[in-house]
Amino acid sequence: MLIITDPADVQDPTLRDILNLRFDQLSGCDCDIGEIARFHIVQPGDSIDAIEAELGFPIMTNMVDGACYGHPDFEPSWEHMADHCGTYELVYILDDSGFGHVVFVQDVDGTDWRLLSLCREYAARGQPEGPERP
Repeated sequence: MLIITDPADVQDPTLRDILNLRFDQLSGCDCDIGEIARFHIVQPGDSIDAIEAELGFPIMTNMVDGACYGHPDFEPSWEHMADHCGTYELVYILDDSGFGHVVFVQDVDGTDWRLLSLCREYAARGQPEGPERP
């Protein structure tokens, strides 16, 4: 898994554009972006165990009730999920400080099939983007 501190370091143009947008959105803070968010890119070949160890929290298990992906009561612990045409963005905010982990998962060969299954399923359900606007 890669940790991104500069969008220019990202080769994929779609992912780089998303990261540029997120960095621009957070640039108005009176602090370093690294103090409010960490951006991760899952790499092909990364196992769920390795991803969760790097993040320091589970992504396939609900952090409140312990339900695992695949259980009928499972709900993901992310705050926001977006499908950017095959690049999934998962945002986790774990405490009241507002610090966020933004995890990008690309739908490419070699990406853990369970993680892709989770992303595809919830993207297909259509995650709400917040209150509807008139």
